[in-house]
Amino acid sequence: MDDEQSYEGAYEPRKSAPKSDAVYEVRPIRKRVWTSAEKLTILQEGMAPGAVPADVIRRYGISSSLYYTWRKQALTAAPAGFAAVQIAVPAGNPPPPPANRIEIETPSGTRVRIEGAVDPRVLGAVLKAIC
Repeated sequence: MDDEQSYEGAYEPRKSAPKSDAVYEVRPIRKRVWTSAEKLTILQEGMAPGAVPADVIRRYGISSSLYYTWRKQALTAAPAGFAAVQIAVPAGNPPPPPANRIEIETPSGTRVRIEGAVDPRVLGAVLKAIC
């Protein structure tokens, strides 16, 4: 190979002429501020039975991450003016029996619990047997 090619500058980027006919469109960045009522409306639509959250997200033009962030906040936050309450039965007092239940405890410690409608003759026979 008698012809030697020069590779000088092979690793330098190509330079092109500046484009003067380029059009740049400058527009303000749109950052929407959503009210609490709007957020609640969007979440209710997205969480309704049979609703597809992706459709609601597209309809309102919000990102899926924003929708799911709102949903997480709504599900973990307690409504204003309310506090979390857990109802517990006091340790010393057992709850009263339901209205359709009869409980009988004999002096010997035998307990009879009858729920629902009771035939008086059957109840009499049971009590005679245990007393």
